[in-house]
Amino acid sequence: MGSHIMARNVPETVPFPDGYPIIELPQISLRKLLESDEDEIDKIWGICRSTGFFYLNLVDHPQGLKLWNDGVDACEVGQAILSKLPMEEKLAYKARDRLGVFDMGYKCPSVGPNGEPKFSEAFNVPLYEMAIDPASGFQLPSWLAPHRELFISLLQNGNNISDILLSVLERQLQVSKGDLMKFHRFTDPSNDFLRVLRYPGTPEGTQISQTNFPPHRDSVSIAMLFTWVGGLQILDPAFESKLQGEGANGSGSLEGWRWVKPIPGHVIVNLGDALSILTNGVLKSGFHRVITAPGAQQPLDKYSVLLGYRPALVTKMTPLVSSVIPPLTPKQQKDQVLTCEEWGAQRVHKVYTVLENR
Repeated sequence: MGSHIMARNVPETVPFPDGYPIIELPQISLRKLLESDEDEIDKIWGICRSTGFFYLNLVDHPQGLKLWNDGVDACEVGQAILSKLPMEEKLAYKARDRLGVFDMGYKCPSVGPNGEPKFSEAFNVPLYEMAIDPASGFQLPSWLAPHRELFISLLQNGNNISDILLSVLERQLQVSKGDLMKFHRFTDPSNDFLRVLRYPGTPEGTQISQTNFPPHRDSVSIAMLFTWVGGLQILDPAFESKLQGEGANGSGSLEGWRWVKPIPGHVIVNLGDALSILTNGVLKSGFHRVITAPGAQQPLDKYSVLLGYRPALVTKMTPLVSSVIPPLTPKQQKDQVLTCEEWGAQRVHKVYTVLENR
């Protein structure tokens, strides 16, 4: 790899258990993408037109290795803080006043009788205000401020790797070079974010009647998930039509849900609805949910680190023009064209309304 830096990892106390139905996601090599390997490019193109989910091997290239190790460090920040800091201190880190978009602040959708998170909790760090716009006046709370440079490193490097993926997709979509990347410039105001999540463990054998995060598609262009404990599930594409109509309130009782097994050194990448809109459905947004960890992992607190990249706030959410991208139908042409800021606020607000109504 040309680097003496070694891949770090979060200590694994309980391995992913055997006997659970998993989905064998394709594995993509960051090194091969950077080398413009044609087979790897063909593989990622097929994935992005089907499930929209894949593992990205970060540790086969120095750029990815740095991102992976920073992700491990961010997970350890969450482990050191989230389960220990008093709830009132965490809640003092406020989300934005504007409706919907969750890219800043602390969030705990449901608090149990003991005053602790019932399903999940998370803190978010916004990219633009923290790293680009000092005039915004944004400040991390005292319990996160020591980790500012780590968060900026993660967000910037993640954006660079996101651009690598977008560049591959531009070529396959037969749009001009930069047509997707120009909507995702690091220096433009956006709702890009770094999120550190904790899903509290439950005693093994406890009956869980609700999912920790209901079935949904992400309101982003690209999401990169660092995770070490089971919980993420993807619906087998053959079953997806059966869930139509259930939406974010889906009962989750279908047999088609498959576990995604974490792999050390790999982030789980999924495309979001923003890229689906910008390509009029050519690129598929990954459908997924988060539930309690399986088997012997169930008592563990599950920590994850999520990087979310969205188009710039002013981006018009309408398809690019290409021979590969179908034009808008007459019905679609009647729909109002929203900016990414407007669209994202609507989408995220709907998901969190479901969470808070639980």
